[in-house]
Amino acid sequence: MKAAGEKILVVIGQWPSKTHPYLVWLFAELKKQFPQLELFLFDKPALQYGYELIGKELTDQVLKNASYRTPFTRNPASYVFTALLCILHLKHASGIIKDCRSKGLSLPQSFGQLHYFRSLLGKKYDLVHINALQTAVHFKSKAWFNAAQLLVSSRGQDLDFFPDRYDQVLKNADHVHVLGNYLKQKVEQRGLNNKITIIPPAYVGLKGNNHDRSMPPTTIHIATAARLSWTKGYRYSLRVIKKLVDQGYPVHYHIFGDGEQKEELVFTIAELNLSPYVTMHGWTNENELKQHLQKMNLYLLLSIEEGYNNSVLMAQGMGIPCIVAHAGGLAENVRDGISGKVIPAYHIDGAVDAIKELAGNNAYYREISAQAVARASELNLPAQVEEYAALYRKVLKA
Repeated sequence: MKAAGEKILVVIGQWPSKTHPYLVWLFAELKKQFPQLELFLFDKPALQYGYELIGKELTDQVLKNASYRTPFTRNPASYVFTALLCILHLKHASGIIKDCRSKGLSLPQSFGQLHYFRSLLGKKYDLVHINALQTAVHFKSKAWFNAAQLLVSSRGQDLDFFPDRYDQVLKNADHVHVLGNYLKQKVEQRGLNNKITIIPPAYVGLKGNNHDRSMPPTTIHIATAARLSWTKGYRYSLRVIKKLVDQGYPVHYHIFGDGEQKEELVFTIAELNLSPYVTMHGWTNENELKQHLQKMNLYLLLSIEEGYNNSVLMAQGMGIPCIVAHAGGLAENVRDGISGKVIPAYHIDGAVDAIKELAGNNAYYREISAQAVARASELNLPAQVEEYAALYRKVLKA
């Protein structure tokens, strides 16, 4: 069902997104239902990645009429152009300046807002969807969006560490989208009365993947695919591997990702004498990662917080039993004892025992593997597209 009349703006850091590949498919499909949907991007897109996932024609179609954040520069001509745009759209610019000043921003800071988002000056939309709280916080004034309905998504790592940072964003929002009940409760705990809708991430399956898995008679391959950040709990995962190695289990741990903790992890691997048992693959694209995961037997993620986690959903979709910490939305993502194992946060021995239980009982392993596939199948892309489309229409009618 198409909704041709509504002008919708989706604000997102980058599209196509390497961090959340399913969003590439999501907004491409939503563009088909809402032809006037446009993107506002913080960073210029890596077009080749979109071409690989959904093809050049569809990528170019989604990016048609996209607008972009203006970088700060030492070139005065750029700021003169911003000033001219402000004069051209004086009413809109004045409203933004007034609102920014009322929130305590200085005049130069307020002008910085106008420069930063100048490509939005004078534009009007019926609905603005800001795809993450971290992105929404950059907009210091709701006046940017005129009278549009404002929908904001909370995708995790928003509310655990800085719970009050997003209060103003949430108060400004007409509706909030979250990935699961954990994040819904976090929003509610802030004492906010926004309307809240839960739509979890979607699993985009790998065609032709063989889900009929068994534990190998030799080396057990365990994977984690996540950015190299302390929040992902690698310090605990490496100690799990250390215990298994010391107990004589033939394991090899594969880390897929990159990030600020890389040097620390390299040091920890050496310190624990795990170099023969750990491979750091670096960042890999979606297709490469899925090819690697087909060879994996177990998936391990001992994060200290998570909104939901797409890589865990991907692993389940490929029939890989997941051992995850009871942190954030992970306990919603993985059904404990059914599609994987959920252990108490920081509980190294619990993760070791879960791996040993799955490694020692092939029938149980195969049962968990089948249920993991079934779990991911529930969260499919066509269903998610329809849920988002229904949410957009609901907010538009509010």
